[in-house]
Amino acid sequence: GATKNYARSGDIVIAARVLDLPGSPFEWSIVDDTNSIKPDRTMLLAARTAVEISGLDFHHGTIVTISKVATTSGAKKWLGEALNSTAAVTSAQTIAATSSAAGIPWAVVASVLDDRDSDSPSVVDRLGSGPSERGMTAYIKHVFNTPQDIPALMRLRRSSTRASASLATFMTAFTQAHTALTKVEQPETPE
Repeated sequence: GATKNYARSGDIVIAARVLDLPGSPFEWSIVDDTNSIKPDRTMLLAARTAVEISGLDFHHGTIVTISKVATTSGAKKWLGEALNSTAAVTSAQTIAATSSAAGIPWAVVASVLDDRDSDSPSVVDRLGSGPSERGMTAYIKHVFNTPQDIPALMRLRRSSTRASASLATFMTAFTQAHTALTKVEQPETPE
């Protein structure tokens, strides 16, 4: 989710760096950012070109990796202020570190699902946390037990649709931009 007040659902966030914040929210503190990783320059340029060509709203900044989805506006605000992050995700650091160690160029791009100042329904925090609390079944049970969350779940669905559409648009433009950039960077081989 967004950790700055200017990022909205469907906006694209391009990571200038990825930072890991291990542990649960109760264990978080301001961390030493020496464990941050920076993306490949060509991939970053392709991502920036893609958002500019496609006309998507975007932000460039730190993406922090946390172990569990930030579901409260307070947690997202703290992540934005304390770590100067633009977005929080759950898997970017692992992918970036693995790619870097293997010498594979990478960039992290996220599509904002929820605004910084929005709280997610409590069911979002439980998804994937147990063997019987996964997928649509968890939502259905939650709606029957907590009908007052229906408007929030509907907003989350609309936000999810916007975020998915933005990411799909981005990926199409990114593929074209990356292909063009790698052709320019590779010297022609004589036949």
